Amino acid sequence: MGYINNSGYYKQFTTLLEQQMENKQPHNFIKDFENEYPELADGFKVIQEEQYELFAKKMLSYGLGNIAMGSNLETKEDINLSLTAIWIRSMDKMQRLKQLVLLKKQNPLENEHIDDAYIDLSNYSIIALLVKMGKWKK
Repeated sequence: MGYINNSGYYKQFTTLLEQQMENKQPHNFIKDFENEYPELADGFKVIQEEQYELFAKKMLSYGLGNIAMGSNLETKEDINLSLTAIWIRSMDKMQRLKQLVLLKKQNPLENEHIDDAYIDLSNYSIIALLVKMGKWKK
């Protein structure tokens, strides 16, 4: 998969992810962070749990096809199409946040809290990384 960017940050990210998946952490930055910023760390974990729960609900509702755009994500073109679709969805969320936060428009969607837009945006970023890593599958 020569398409995936193997430079700097991405290499570090995938290496860290692989180490964490194998329960091998090179340095315990997490423990250091949690000791220095306990309230922030706890809040972050709560948000991540909500984020993961929303991701799981949407995956069970949509499946893989909406992100994969009906493909198996086997070619560079399929991956580019998927990443473009994720970018469009992210821009939709950014536009919604712009309307609510910057322009202070009234929220006509009573059942969709502004926090959901932030969580969706974060999830789309993770989804894009999963697509790039070839992990968007069962």
